[in-house]
Amino acid sequence: MTNSSGGTDFGAWAVTVAHYQALNFLRRQSRRKTLFSDAALARLAAVQLDIKTSDFSARSEALSNCLEALPDRSKQMLRLRYQGDQSLQQIAEQEHRSIGSIYTAISRIRKALMSCIESRVAQEKS
Repeated sequence: MTNSSGGTDFGAWAVTVAHYQALNFLRRQSRRKTLFSDAALARLAAVQLDIKTSDFSARSEALSNCLEALPDRSKQMLRLRYQGDQSLQQIAEQEHRSIGSIYTAISRIRKALMSCIESRVAQEKS
């Protein structure tokens, strides 16, 4: 999988690494006592991987939609902070505001995004 910036999909990579770590852990545990067969482990891991990947995709799509719905001023604030890699100090100077007010604004935007994402994902599941 690739993301929109042309790189690899970190979420899918992380899920795959976690999958193999879990398999290794269960194999080590199985030496102590038989828990599951390799076939059962493979099936469980495959189901879990599908769930994680689909959840990541749903959240990623919801994030895109929620970002689009933000007011322009909020979008600009996020661009300055995350795309421009500007510090809070730099943004505060540029916006003629205090660092505290910039921090508060970004925190509120992030909370609003999280709420929006959770709401959209819940709607898709129902």
